[in-house]
Amino acid sequence: MAENGVAAIKKEFLAEPAQGATGEKRKRKERGQNKRRNKVIVREDNALCPRISLGEECPYGAECRFPHDVEAYLAQKKPDIGKVCTLFDKYGRCPAGFKCRWLSGHVREDEDGNHVLVTRPDAKAPTKVTNSMNKEVQKKLRTKQLDLSKSEEVIALVLGPMNKDDSKQSDRNSERQAAKKEKKKEIEEKGVAASGEEAVTSVSEAVTSGEQKAASSTEQAAPTATEPPTAQPATDTSFEGRAFLELPTLRPQEKKVIDWRNRMVLAPLTTVGNPAFRQLCASFGADTFYSEMALCYPLMQGHQPEWALVRGVESERQTMKTGRRGIFGIQLACGKLWQGVKTAQVLSEYCDGLDFLDLNCGCPIDLVYRQGAGSALLDNHTRLIRSLQGIDTISGSLPTTVKLRMGCRDDHPIAKRLMTRIFHETNVSAVTLHGRSRQQRYSKLADWDYVRQCATEIRTLNEALEEKPDAFPMRNQRMAVIGNGDCFTYKDWYDGMETGVDTVMIARGALVKPWIFEEIEARQSIDKSSTQRLEMLQEFCNHGLSYWGADERGLNTTRRFFLEFMSFFHRYTPVAMYEEGVNPKLNERAPAYKARDDMEAMLASPNVADWISLSERFLGPTPPRFTFTPKHKSNSMDEAEG
Repeated sequence: MAENGVAAIKKEFLAEPAQGATGEKRKRKERGQNKRRNKVIVREDNALCPRISLGEECPYGAECRFPHDVEAYLAQKKPDIGKVCTLFDKYGRCPAGFKCRWLSGHVREDEDGNHVLVTRPDAKAPTKVTNSMNKEVQKKLRTKQLDLSKSEEVIALVLGPMNKDDSKQSDRNSERQAAKKEKKKEIEEKGVAASGEEAVTSVSEAVTSGEQKAASSTEQAAPTATEPPTAQPATDTSFEGRAFLELPTLRPQEKKVIDWRNRMVLAPLTTVGNPAFRQLCASFGADTFYSEMALCYPLMQGHQPEWALVRGVESERQTMKTGRRGIFGIQLACGKLWQGVKTAQVLSEYCDGLDFLDLNCGCPIDLVYRQGAGSALLDNHTRLIRSLQGIDTISGSLPTTVKLRMGCRDDHPIAKRLMTRIFHETNVSAVTLHGRSRQQRYSKLADWDYVRQCATEIRTLNEALEEKPDAFPMRNQRMAVIGNGDCFTYKDWYDGMETGVDTVMIARGALVKPWIFEEIEARQSIDKSSTQRLEMLQEFCNHGLSYWGADERGLNTTRRFFLEFMSFFHRYTPVAMYEEGVNPKLNERAPAYKARDDMEAMLASPNVADWISLSERFLGPTPPRFTFTPKHKSNSMDEAEG
């Protein structure tokens, strides 16, 4: 019988303690994201002009800040890693040009001895990168020159006549404080000739009177002074937080409807959920993808690293193995209504590869929580509802989804009640429910019984919507429920489907086993050999080089994300090693075992040096001083999933 939290491995595969992997014991104080993570960013010292490197003319000419001498650049360039450029073989041309680290595979010398790039007659454009924000738009965001008047109108409509902008909700308190100080100053000036005791008494009374008058005048003026003439409330204004105002929803045929049933959903994964990994999962059957979680505030500041997170690739929206067209959504996190609405407007107007928007209300990370975003919204239902209303209204035909946890505390689940409100008061297409609280993080198993209760409640409401659509003025489509938590095998996926959800989202399980989507389709566990798993790593690197580039910078970016991926991928334990009848669990760690071959042992190594060695098989030697510390390093692989 295996110990609690330890995978049940057959005795013949168990290794002696001396044979198992050894290493320094992890120190508690090093846990968490980005703690003492030494990043070595490698760039070329004499980088060639980007246009010249592609064999094109540079529009800046002699004023260009990059060198144009190709021969001088090639003379000091690092030796090629190999002679076969996978990008040239795939597309007939290499997007990296002269900067490619496999340049010898697509370059020749002309009659004068100068190097010339080779392009095949059947060359085609590389896989298109979608949602790349225009630099001019980013500049306007930074300088606050982008026209977002439409968002202002939606914000005023959502908040109603009592509050026009939630970023100014403290104005009333400020007015009271100002009135208090002004009155105090006035009384102090008048009471100079009075006795000290009388002056103090009069000041106290005046301050109290001033507070009462300021509060009274604010309460009386709010419904009329700030009320726009076209934003009359359609329901009782005394409803909690005024979140139930009837908004002018789009007609059903104007809002794209997504059939979420049985879709193969890959969760948004921080850092590791990059385009290279998403394309790898797509090759095994995934058909629904999310960007990494992006924070609305940096997006609205035009922050380039944040905008890089929302980019996708065209292949994610093509027909997949399931026969369905792939869909791609951008996951947002915001703590204020204006952040979500304005970001949604920019995304819906300027992004070319987007199928839906997702609001993250489940991220447990402290940095996000303190900003009032992520799981912090679970404690502020009114703000959450308003954010969904605003995002859904401003995003045109794009559907809106939301991701929740059970609640913030273990002993106080609120998701069921909240999902009911979301159904009644918004028009979101789907709700993803993670069966854990924020307090749990990933330390305990997900509560699928609670997920079942919530799915049953929403199914009842969907049936009522079909029978009496007029009873739900805010909704013109059914609301899907997507279950999430601990899906590691095909059995877990089908067990989750039995709870009544429309589909099950797969997160960390796909990081350990990207072929889990293939297992679900086949309804059986598939034991991939070390050779097959090595081919997956090669495919990951190919996707990475295609997306980030085959030059020095793109190569090292690919290496970094390869190593982040390995921090999960190495945890796979071959199915053949488990005891009969055992269903592997995501939170179980395998004891040291005897690998069936040397490559399997290397792939299972928890040693970062072995991961780096694997990366060198595909990406060449690492640069000097190269070090790597995985971002996600906890006992239960936490913080990867947003």
